[in-house]
Amino acid sequence: MRVMKKGSGSSIDVKTTKLEPIKNMEAWRDMGLGLFIHWGVYAVPAGDYTGLDTTGASITYNALANNSGSEWILKNARIPQATYKAYQSGFTASNWDADAVARMAYNAGLKYIVLTAKHHEGFCLFTSPNSEWNISTSAAAGKELIMPLKQACAKYGLKFGLYFSQNYDWTSVGGFYQGFISSDGVTDPYTTAQHQAYISKTILLINDIMATYSPDIFWYDILGSNDPLFLPVYQNQLATYPNVIVTDRLGAAYPGDYATGEDKYYQGTRKYAEDCYTVGGSWGYSTSHDSPAKTKTTEVMLKRFILEALARGQNALINISPKADGSIPDLQKNFFDQLGAFCNKYGTMFNSRSVNSQCQPQWGRMISVGKTLLCYVYKGAGTTIQIHGIHTRYIKSVRVFDAASEYASGNYSVVSDTILQVSNLVYDSTTGLAVVAIDFANTIVSDDINYVTQTGGITALAFNVKGSAFVQPDGTVYSIGGWTNDADYLETIFLYTGTTGSYKIKYTYTTIQSSSTITVTPQLTALDTSAVQSVTINKTSNPDDTSTGTVTLTNGKYYKLKVSKANGWINFTGIQFV
Repeated sequence: MRVMKKGSGSSIDVKTTKLEPIKNMEAWRDMGLGLFIHWGVYAVPAGDYTGLDTTGASITYNALANNSGSEWILKNARIPQATYKAYQSGFTASNWDADAVARMAYNAGLKYIVLTAKHHEGFCLFTSPNSEWNISTSAAAGKELIMPLKQACAKYGLKFGLYFSQNYDWTSVGGFYQGFISSDGVTDPYTTAQHQAYISKTILLINDIMATYSPDIFWYDILGSNDPLFLPVYQNQLATYPNVIVTDRLGAAYPGDYATGEDKYYQGTRKYAEDCYTVGGSWGYSTSHDSPAKTKTTEVMLKRFILEALARGQNALINISPKADGSIPDLQKNFFDQLGAFCNKYGTMFNSRSVNSQCQPQWGRMISVGKTLLCYVYKGAGTTIQIHGIHTRYIKSVRVFDAASEYASGNYSVVSDTILQVSNLVYDSTTGLAVVAIDFANTIVSDDINYVTQTGGITALAFNVKGSAFVQPDGTVYSIGGWTNDADYLETIFLYTGTTGSYKIKYTYTTIQSSSTITVTPQLTALDTSAVQSVTINKTSNPDDTSTGTVTLTNGKYYKLKVSKANGWINFTGIQFV
């Protein structure tokens, strides 16, 4: 379908045309870190409900016990709409301090903020003649929540964005995904005409938001099976707001400016991407999740999420969950305070300029900032590391940070044209990171490669995960965790610098499912030949048994190593050649 572009006689093919990037999408990527804020009426029940559901049955529901976020409680607990809307009397926003929130983000090195203007529950944090349920009917009536945040963003030099759930709306007539109010929990209660009327009103609501707040970023959410019905939303965005950055969550026919990942990094082919993660165990505030056990530490947030995204050239959007009064939970605020202290101490900064796409360093992660290569070394790598593939002749200076300052002499040496050795590393006690800054005279020159010997093997950190598994810190050991899907696999590329010969392969792990016979299959491919060497290791009781075969490694050759598995889960820590 084609649509006339407002103010012109030309037409746009909405199935093939994407928005022009906002001025400069490279500048968007350089922002690196953003703050996500999930705030709505769901903060009042805070993950707990006891009462009647939409079928009339008595239930007691807890978000944590049901492995869900509090923002889904209306749908998951099947709370009657009238009962749920009554929670608005507890949404006071009495302690909402937009300036303090923006200052917290700024101090932690974040560059933009995205606030949920309307989540799936349908409640709007702003007033509009096109919304029946919004702040004007709540205990926060008369308060302006969004504009002070926009103004605070401007004060601290942050970009400002708003989230909007255009697809799911559980309290508006014609809103989608409301089958939970039907007796069978599935049947759509509305007609196509009612859905179309909802979409028409949604466009008016979007226009109200754009006119009032002029966000830099508009975070559409929820892809669904309703793409054709949402075509008018695509048309409105294309024709009316071409300079606003938008996500890829409008629908398959409208890719937006960047791709998104949720609780994992994006693994597609889009040039620009952003991954969102939450500090607490729930996106919306949940009393049961508000505990040290369910709140991620600063070390885990950095190593499992933030640096994994940035090192792959993707932005990271870090979520907090204000309470119904607008205050930020202490445990979540503590994360940003610690992140800010780390940045202040080491003078470090974050953006999503990656230098690695085929593999990752075995000792941590790297990102580039201008002419500087920032190396984040993970605790457990020791006090001396070698940085491989770096063209040492182009280095201007090397700064090895200690716990209080930086210094540029006596702690590094040039091993060869492509190997830099750094010693006397000092690890930050809060983040478990040591920082090395390598300044280049002009452009950063670094090969995307690890050097591997038969004695060193390959650690989990060196692998790119293809799927939903993830790198996780466990003390000073790093593993690929969450590896339950047999379709997931790991992949890395390396230069073999050891002795030429035939070697058996074994895999290492921290924990493994003992109730099944797991099969781990390393597949080694020499990059200058099509030959593939596969070794299947089929042992649970003794995974060190390598009697199933050998591989040949030749000094000076480049290899791709793919590792897959079947029949169970494993926290994989690496591959060794013996």
